[in-house]
Amino acid sequence: MTPTPARSPSVCRAIARALPAVLAAVPLGAQSAAAIVAFTQPPLAADHSPDPRVFETVLTATEVDIEFVPGVRTRAMAFNGTIPGPTIDAQVGDTLIVHFVNMLPEATTLHWHGVATPATMDGSQLSQVPVPRSGYHRYEFTLNSAGTFWYHPHLNTNEQVERGLYGALIVRDPRHDAALGIERADERVLFLDDVKLDDTLDGRGRIAPFATDLGAPFEPWQRAEDLANSRIGNHVLLNGREVSLASVPALDVVAGRPYRLRLVNASNGRIFRLDLGDGDARLYAIGSDQGLWNAAEPVVQIDKVRNVLGHHNELISNPDVRKGVTLTPGDRLELVLVADGAAGSSVILRSHDFIKGKHTAYRDPEGNLLFGHDHFDGAEPEVPMVAVTITAATPTPAAAPAAARYEPPAVLRADPVAPLVPDPALPPLPVILGHSQPNPADGSLMFFLQVDRGADLLDAVHAHRTAFPADYEPRPMMKQRADDGFAVRVGETRVFEVVNFTGNDHNFHVHGFRFQHLDTEYVDLDEPANEGCEAPLRLAFEDTIRIPRRPGFSLGRSYTIVRLAARFDDDDLPAELRRTRQELVAGGLAPGPTTSGGWVLHCHFLEHSARGMMSFLSVGR
Repeated sequence: MTPTPARSPSVCRAIARALPAVLAAVPLGAQSAAAIVAFTQPPLAADHSPDPRVFETVLTATEVDIEFVPGVRTRAMAFNGTIPGPTIDAQVGDTLIVHFVNMLPEATTLHWHGVATPATMDGSQLSQVPVPRSGYHRYEFTLNSAGTFWYHPHLNTNEQVERGLYGALIVRDPRHDAALGIERADERVLFLDDVKLDDTLDGRGRIAPFATDLGAPFEPWQRAEDLANSRIGNHVLLNGREVSLASVPALDVVAGRPYRLRLVNASNGRIFRLDLGDGDARLYAIGSDQGLWNAAEPVVQIDKVRNVLGHHNELISNPDVRKGVTLTPGDRLELVLVADGAAGSSVILRSHDFIKGKHTAYRDPEGNLLFGHDHFDGAEPEVPMVAVTITAATPTPAAAPAAARYEPPAVLRADPVAPLVPDPALPPLPVILGHSQPNPADGSLMFFLQVDRGADLLDAVHAHRTAFPADYEPRPMMKQRADDGFAVRVGETRVFEVVNFTGNDHNFHVHGFRFQHLDTEYVDLDEPANEGCEAPLRLAFEDTIRIPRRPGFSLGRSYTIVRLAARFDDDDLPAELRRTRQELVAGGLAPGPTTSGGWVLHCHFLEHSARGMMSFLSVGR
């Protein structure tokens, strides 16, 4: 890993010094560490500002040779030479200044996932002109809320993120940290990811071709499956290194001491579901995308159930999302880990497969390329992510009570999350998730989350009528016009109604604003037993949420509706932390010299958004 650069009073000198240092630190063809390594964290970003309320740093995107898999070199991309990139660790109210240098052979941007930036600082392809090769861009904004966030490109996103361009942004609220009672030295950042490598003898170590590249060599059925399921890697990664049964990172802990784990799912299409295996340890979930929850929740171990959807009649990990914790691509989660066992004992943090509506592609007798259900969906074996190993017991003074042990506080935050109240006079915003049938010639397909006649389609959904999205003029992102965005005004509280007509799970991510889950409704006009309504698991602010697949078999006769309340201002924050009204305004689809073309919203299964499952908010005053 690259050493943390020294502090410097001159940012100009820091930029000049940082670039050759980054390139020298990761020469092409360089060997990386041994095959089996201890748990390692991303390096900390250097702060070059003498002002304690300003965090000023340099991020440089470069190509590197790195070992995702021990002993196998892969040409990848990295920020400051490491995967993950440096962790920016700042505080609520700080000004963040990032000097971004692009040394990639292609253009890129830097998106601040989950962060409430001004519209022109969001880093999407609508908010700014892309940073060209050898280009420079300055990002500057106030960090107005606490949480575990991350940064990544928002141009050619599925390829650049897959190649390693991501890092963490931690924003702290001292009140929350004090109440939680966990030392900063006892925090760990865990990036959950996977990578698809060419494992053939001729191509060993190369990043496998991308299905979104229509010139890449794919059989039509292979491309169709890779797009429909989003890219699933053949090597699972933790903090940029492969984890497997043969290589499990060891996280050394002290018995009885609490550790705060900050998790980020940086994969293109893999859903991670985690729990602890058998052993003397406790795991609590305390927060997600937008910071701490009001109360901690013990994480329940995931049991095994018979797979009634598949033909193999095997036991699989229970898909009930109330067990374990679930992270879809782009999600973050905060956990507290406490190991209570004897020195030398260990417990495994495991990742389970999850039924997400995985597809297989096949040809019918007429030569059409069609989708069917993958009967081994959810049946992959568990992956050991971390071996939590107890090295010693916590020293306890003789006068201390023997029963004393760490428990999360009953109240996690002094500023509890309050429910949003949407304006009933304003119509819902219709987000319609769907895709085309695959092209029989090359396997390509188009995704969308918007249709021209969205209000009409919602009327049919509300009436529980048969409705085919294709009849309502779908509009993938690449076919949208300047006036196609979802129109809202600053200060409104609106409801997104996200309707999933597909047999796949998706998720939904909104740039610049946060939302609360209101409910999820399942509709199946052919099988009433599949219908029902679920309340949210908790009251929390999120920016990325899973959208379950339709419960029934028939397109148009079954769909899932997820309702989300979103507020389009910062008026619930202290006045000094609010963005100005003008900083929220965006629209028109293309960025101007001082304006943003809109706030992007999309599925964060990255192949889906790359093929059109994206739109934008036009925010007016």
